[in-house]
Amino acid sequence: MNKRFLPSDGCRRMNLRDAIFLSILLCSACTDDPVNPNLEADDNDTGTPTFSARCSALTDLALEAGKIVAANWTEESPFSDLSDDPNGPTTPIPAHCTVRAKMTPTSNSDINIEIWLPADGWNGRFLGVGNGGYAGDLNVSHMAIALQRGYATATTDTGHGLVGTEVWVPGNPEKVEDYGHRAIHLAAVVGKRLVAVFYGSPPEYSYFSSCSNGGRQALMEAVRYPDDYDGIIAGAPAADLNGLLIASMGRNAEILHDTPIDQSMAVLISDAVIKQCDVNDGVADGVIASPPACDFDASSLACTTDKQQNCLTPAQVEALTEIRAPRLDSEGRYLGAGFSVGGESSIPPSGGWGPWILGSREAPSIQWSFFHRYMQDFLMENPDWSIEDFDLERDIAHGRSKLGAVLDANDPNLSAFAESGGKLIIWHGWSDAAIPARSSIHLFESMIDEMGDQAVGDFARLYMAPGVHHCAFGPGPWSFNPLAAVHPLEPRRDMAATMERWVENGVAPAELIAVLPKDPMAAFRGDYPVEAEKEGLLCPYPEEAHYAGAGDPALADSYECRN
Repeated sequence: MNKRFLPSDGCRRMNLRDAIFLSILLCSACTDDPVNPNLEADDNDTGTPTFSARCSALTDLALEAGKIVAANWTEESPFSDLSDDPNGPTTPIPAHCTVRAKMTPTSNSDINIEIWLPADGWNGRFLGVGNGGYAGDLNVSHMAIALQRGYATATTDTGHGLVGTEVWVPGNPEKVEDYGHRAIHLAAVVGKRLVAVFYGSPPEYSYFSSCSNGGRQALMEAVRYPDDYDGIIAGAPAADLNGLLIASMGRNAEILHDTPIDQSMAVLISDAVIKQCDVNDGVADGVIASPPACDFDASSLACTTDKQQNCLTPAQVEALTEIRAPRLDSEGRYLGAGFSVGGESSIPPSGGWGPWILGSREAPSIQWSFFHRYMQDFLMENPDWSIEDFDLERDIAHGRSKLGAVLDANDPNLSAFAESGGKLIIWHGWSDAAIPARSSIHLFESMIDEMGDQAVGDFARLYMAPGVHHCAFGPGPWSFNPLAAVHPLEPRRDMAATMERWVENGVAPAELIAVLPKDPMAAFRGDYPVEAEKEGLLCPYPEEAHYAGAGDPALADSYECRN
């Protein structure tokens, strides 16, 4: 009999209503209560209800501002039986209870939450996972990885459908608030409550890990709901969403609207950057280890009287320089970050500057699509808005006034989260063409300015990953397992394990080892261990990895962290 099913200690840590619910569930099973025919006794005649019976009984659990709409037992099965996502795990998904909840904190809310509760081998932990972009679906791929590693896990669609399939923003401020922060908080609340009822005790530790908009959600949890999670990993966070979409992406859209640079030029730009700056770290490996140390001169690509092909016009040279520059207002105040050198070339299966920033005549860039949608739906609520109406300073001031409190997670004062004992790891790929890497440095340095270096060092770390694209892939070592720890723990090669050790044992993170996988998609799907093409060293900011001058440059131990 699983000790987590016993209501004794667990009930003392649960609220009274849930403790009573658990006791009724157990006792009705013991007596074969005809009112609850699903609560069957185990074959061992202990009177303990089966996992499947306990799962079905969760449909009777009352939720504030919501309801359980389904609780179904799922036997071990291929991931393809649960989702049509081709990027999900290829190994079987363990047997678990799948619970679906619908939350309506306002009359206009329609938040779907899904919780998976493993049958055997639950590790006592809960993991929340977030969404990319404008959300609208359930991140079951990451839930599957978490489940395989023993976690109870939850995700949410944040209260709306996919952008492009429905227009949900204009005239719906409640839905914008659900997307901004409320839904991801409710996923934590409902998920942890179901854990407590299903197992008889709450999770011993709760974690959240996600990337991109999911990184923004991670920071929003730390800012607004400091008691939801013990440990939070925020990858490539879109923390300053208005600064990203209006200042970083919007200014790019304006620059390239006036002076297009076709995505076919991305390789040309990348080759020039690598030629000039690759060896700055002492190793020629196609990776810019420290983009700030690369003073790339875009004029080296300028067309001349003798060269009119594979070159940039003077206007394009200026445009390229502006894309890299920080966004400042007319008085020199920071509005958003520019994009670093080193991320121009596409490395399959990810995209660099070509699809993300430059686009082509046939297809607008991905950044353009995000920015255009934000201006039309969120900020202006006007389907006729166009780039000709864009004004950087006016529009970002409007965005922060109208939506900053709901969507931005860049408050540098995280003292409440720190005082609750929470730990935070932020990481960002230096070659990110979607969210500028310098935006995470700006946020981290703002935290230090606000809270002090010692206070931040007690609960937070920032890791900058050379050569890593948006959330994964790229020419640099990008696989370091930030989602769900693999047991037994190997913290130096597993960011999630590092977080667990920090939260549960008080061992603060140091340098980490990342690998460039031989099989990128296998690593992306969560296969572990990862067979490495080469290794790299990730250093806690502001330290950077430098080649030690001896040893195999493809091994992390040949590098050292220093300022």
